[in-house]
Amino acid sequence: MAVSSLKKGKPISLAFLTGLVVILSTCAEQEPPRVLVGWGEFAPLPEHRVVRLLLGGDVMLARKVGAECERRGDQAWPFREIAELTNAADLFCCNLESLFSEHPLSRPPHLLFQLPAERLTALTTAGVDAVCLANNHTGNVGAAGVVFSRELLEGAGIACAGAGQNLAEAHRPAQFEQGGLRIALLAYTALASLTAGPDSPGHTAWGYDVLKRDIAALPADIDLLIVSQHAGVEYNPGSTAQQRAFAQRAVELGADIVLGHHPHVLEPVEVVQGAVVCHSLGNLVMDQPWNPDTEYGALIELRCRDGGVRRLVVHPLHLSADYQPLPADADQTAEVLRRLGLNEACLVVD
Repeated sequence: MAVSSLKKGKPISLAFLTGLVVILSTCAEQEPPRVLVGWGEFAPLPEHRVVRLLLGGDVMLARKVGAECERRGDQAWPFREIAELTNAADLFCCNLESLFSEHPLSRPPHLLFQLPAERLTALTTAGVDAVCLANNHTGNVGAAGVVFSRELLEGAGIACAGAGQNLAEAHRPAQFEQGGLRIALLAYTALASLTAGPDSPGHTAWGYDVLKRDIAALPADIDLLIVSQHAGVEYNPGSTAQQRAFAQRAVELGADIVLGHHPHVLEPVEVVQGAVVCHSLGNLVMDQPWNPDTEYGALIELRCRDGGVRRLVVHPLHLSADYQPLPADADQTAEVLRRLGLNEACLVVD
């Protein structure tokens, strides 16, 4: 919401236009930087004034991922190779597509992503600060599981957005204060699994009117607004009209960052009216080896200062054969960049 003034016809400062840059750790230093349209180089940021937001895609810790945790006797195993990176962020947020439940369901769904409470260790080890709970698997564990999951997560210091014990809690934003910045997170899903009611648990409702109402109800002093949307077509490398329209509406209403997930593959990153839009960050932790496209992922780091996003850093990832996200090699990095639409981005050693 810090850039809302830009959306009201006020002049855009040169500092803002030049303040967004993509950085990758695999730069070929001998080549001059190539700049993505709408982005540019920026002088080094004073690190003591920078707030680092880290965004990830789909996290699913059940099924074969869970079996691997059990086999290794390590509930936090999926995040072991990237935990140093994720813990270094001031705020790390992802989409949690598997919820917790104490009891087996009498009539489980075809795809049951149910977690034991001890697998919470994976999220705490990774330093997860917030999770989006509005997705097509929210209802997997039933109404009781939604309530139990939120209580368990919040008890571990992990904020939740997009689902709760009733409609009001589901639509309540997760809020943070980091480095003097007030940050809010709202989450929605276009793929209903268990929509919350006035007195019943579930995820947020979907719609432009709902989005407008929730944003209007935010505190006036919010500096950065993140809107999460679980939408799109699985395994589709391009965003849909629905994804783009919702992102556009969110930006018009004041969102500074749109975080997309559900397709399980990477989709392009864009700058829309000064806001950063990640249509799909693909899989962060998942077991879909039948489709090699799902093995490419990325963490997007947004470095914020003076109330807005000033730099974007891409951390390319590749899922191993046993479902663990690893830093990408040079060839994998090039493919991640291509899928994000950032192959013409400025490559600078970070």
